[in-house]
Amino acid sequence: MLRRSLVMLWLAGMALAEPMHKKVAMVLKVEGKTSALTGQMWSAGDRIDLPADSKVTVLLLNKGERVELSGAGRVEVSNSGLTLEGGSQKKLSTTQMKLALTGENHRQIGGMTLRAQKPQPPKYNLALDRVEVSEGGVRVSRPAGSGAPPRLQFLYLDPEEMPSLTADFEALTRSKAPDKSVFTTQVEGRKEGTRWVWQAPWPLEEPPKSYSLRIFPVASGPMQLWTRLYHPGPAEKKELAAARDQVQQWSQREPGSVEPWVYLANLLEEKGRLEESLGALNSALALRPKDQGLLEMKARLLLDLGRYLQAYQVKPKP
Repeated sequence: MLRRSLVMLWLAGMALAEPMHKKVAMVLKVEGKTSALTGQMWSAGDRIDLPADSKVTVLLLNKGERVELSGAGRVEVSNSGLTLEGGSQKKLSTTQMKLALTGENHRQIGGMTLRAQKPQPPKYNLALDRVEVSEGGVRVSRPAGSGAPPRLQFLYLDPEEMPSLTADFEALTRSKAPDKSVFTTQVEGRKEGTRWVWQAPWPLEEPPKSYSLRIFPVASGPMQLWTRLYHPGPAEKKELAAARDQVQQWSQREPGSVEPWVYLANLLEEKGRLEESLGALNSALALRPKDQGLLEMKARLLLDLGRYLQAYQVKPKP
């Protein structure tokens, strides 16, 4: 009896340890009127209504399988997959594109919507308009001004909640450098062509690791950048390289499809490659320029890159 009780307790503990909101599917394409958006992640416990004449293509994340769901019906999402009540579903050709999510990307993984309110447009963007991540560290740049580029202070912090379009951006840029950081360094700028460039190393912590990065002038002045970063480990670097090659092949097989670019944009965003994610997303928007899910993703990426006015101007509809 005691042994049986211990086994039951062990099984209960296993059940409690299971992720309650496991990411199960990525929405690759949406047709018709439905609450689903291109690029959205579906988690265990989600319920999605599909009205008549709606059609949603999803990628099952851990299987690399594509499924087309058509209304009218309701999709129930569980850890084991999708269940459709009403409507119809069919499997499409497999992509073999799998995605293991770490949960580091809290905005995208949480399905954040930017237009819950009607904010006033920001009057500016943060100064640094290009953020490039490499094995050696972080490279930021901006169009060159007069004179010599200023010396900048890079502050790597534990992940912070990023600003929203309803934030007080005036106060945001006047904010002082945080008292504590994981790592801080001062970097001299240099001119490359028509741009000023600064290159900072990663902190010495072992990857994978997420950070918020804030950059201020060493002398004085407003914040130059506030963004989020992810320093991937060796396995993730291989995953990214393989994904880029596979997406290139996928896009050649299906040249009119946004799906490979949506997949790549999500993966790059999850791995902190925001600038590269924006490039993949622009490839998708070239094919479907009015897709509300893609516009929502673009606004979110611009926001996290400090380009507040551009994010506001994307204006996805609610």
